[in-house]
Amino acid sequence: MVAVDIWWADLRSADIRRAGELPAAEAARLDELDAPADRGRRLLGALLLQDAVRVARDSAPGATVEIDRTCDACGAPHGRPRPADGLGPHLSVSHSGLLVVVAACADAAVGVDVQRVADGGSSYLSVG
Repeated sequence: MVAVDIWWADLRSADIRRAGELPAAEAARLDELDAPADRGRRLLGALLLQDAVRVARDSAPGATVEIDRTCDACGAPHGRPRPADGLGPHLSVSHSGLLVVVAACADAAVGVDVQRVADGGSSYLSVG
C-alpha cells in the first residue's frame, strides 16, 4: 500500500504577508501575477508544498526547501513541483475556485486535481 498525504486550504485563508515564509524563488513567483485571487492560490500552493515537504522529511517548523519547477519537456519553470535537492517526496499541486490542494507521496509519483463545479460552487477532488 502507498500512502498519500493531502494538504488543502481555502483561498479565503490566503495572507500575502506569509510570502516571507517562502524560499526567495517561490516568493518571487507571486510577482508574476496581477489578480489577487491568482496570487492567493499561488501563495497557498507554495505554502502547502513547504508544509508537505517538512512533514514528509520530519523537518523543523519553519524549515524551507527550494522547489524546482523545471518542465521535463521544454525546460521552462512551469513543470511538476519537486524538491530541488531531489530527496523527495513526490508532489502535485492543483487549484480551482477557492480550493488549493497538494498531494505528497514518499514512495511513488502522485497526481492531484481539483475542479470547481459550476452549479453550487462546490469542488471535486481526484487523487491518482
